[in-house]
Amino acid sequence: MEMSGSCPQTVAPARPIRGPHGGWQKQEIELLETCVSEGAKSGESLRSVFDDMSRELGRKPNSIRNFYYAQLREAQEGENARPLPFETFT
Repeated sequence: MEMSGSCPQTVAPARPIRGPHGGWQKQEIELLETCVSEGAKSGESLRSVFDDMSRELGRKPNSIRNFYYAQLREAQEGENARPLPFETFT
């Protein structure tokens, strides 16, 4: 399995049992991080990175995109966690 672009191939496509990350295996998450990083260094768009990963992992590009942005939001919320506004009872 060889990905076009600058992303290294490090994981075989497999459909895991659903888990805490919507069925994403640790290797797939690491590959996503690596591919996005390498794509940024080479000037490749996120869309093309998601498209390349889609072909290799058997996932839809929008699913990959959604997972990527969910991970970004989770990381940002962890760094700058704000308490929810207090709501009074009437």
